[in-house]
Amino acid sequence: MKESGRNDNMFMERTINAIGQGAFYTEQFCNGIKVVYDCGSTTSLKLLQKAIDSRFEDDSKIDLVFISHFHSDHINGLPYLLQKCKVDKMVVPYLKQNEIIIHLFELIIYCLKNNINSEEEMLLARIIESAGDNRRDRINIDGAPQIIPVVEEYSEQEINIDDIPSKISSGCSIIINFYQWRYVPYNYRQSFYYPLLEGEIIKALGKMPSSYDEIKCIMEDKRTKYKIINVYKNVFGKKYLNESSMVIFSGARGEDYRICKMRGMDIKMWRGLVKSGCLYTGDINISDGIRWGWLKKNYKSIWDSIQFMQVPHHGSTKNFFKDIAKENFEFFLCAGKKNTYGHPDFGVIKEILFNGKELSIVSEDSKTEITYYIMN
Repeated sequence: MKESGRNDNMFMERTINAIGQGAFYTEQFCNGIKVVYDCGSTTSLKLLQKAIDSRFEDDSKIDLVFISHFHSDHINGLPYLLQKCKVDKMVVPYLKQNEIIIHLFELIIYCLKNNINSEEEMLLARIIESAGDNRRDRINIDGAPQIIPVVEEYSEQEINIDDIPSKISSGCSIIINFYQWRYVPYNYRQSFYYPLLEGEIIKALGKMPSSYDEIKCIMEDKRTKYKIINVYKNVFGKKYLNESSMVIFSGARGEDYRICKMRGMDIKMWRGLVKSGCLYTGDINISDGIRWGWLKKNYKSIWDSIQFMQVPHHGSTKNFFKDIAKENFEFFLCAGKKNTYGHPDFGVIKEILFNGKELSIVSEDSKTEITYYIMN
């Protein structure tokens, strides 16, 4: 949102950026507050950087960055974002120490495969390490953001955006007082694959490493490196790997607004006032009634404020429950045109459309990008 072009009636712009296989969602309020949910793409880092450039001026302040989980297609744009902008706070899912080590191995394997430079790798590693209990002085850059882990324990505490503590609970509301807009995170943790990977790593190495620096030393040995890479290849073929993800509700509870949707040359204007809430789901697994019920229960007080929902995990059928499509939401998802995962799954698309709901698929094509203009 450019200050020079701001409309006095404009409240906020919410953009589903066209970056292919990944996620980069931005919200910019008319008073200058800026919020990001996820920042990654495995389709093209250059495309993601171009999207970042189109959304933010150099050295502009970003008040909040939410990270759903630590897979590369959700975080590999963070080094560029942190270089370009001044991020005040970064809210991440809390990780136990063994989980940090597992994600650090995954990060290093990704960086080796994609020729990511050591400075960017180290920065991402420090962010992952900061998701645990030992967070002090992890990110060694000028103007480093405050890293705020979200734990599983539930709380309905309301927190001002300027006074967020060093660790927060799932279910708390981060409030922008000027608008009574709220961001409500839930760290949805399903740790089935963590013990499996931990066991395989210990089997391969004889012990579990304790830090990024130790892992780097281990991976210098070629034989050991390929042994670890094979461990991850084998486990990443399992269906339950994308179990955990931090979900975010963004919206004003009980408040309705005029909303205009723009996509390429297409414009949609809702008649009258509509709900403002959006549920960003990352790669959460809600593939059955129990998990779907859990999500609805934990967002019970604001469920009626949701108008838009991100289809989980780029439209994967392994993360989707059929009753999702029965909700009176407008759905969207991001997926690369030529991704190797089969995203989005045709069964997911069919379920949503056959229930009479609207689904927008955003790819790397700029014409598929969506901006919602939310107005007073």
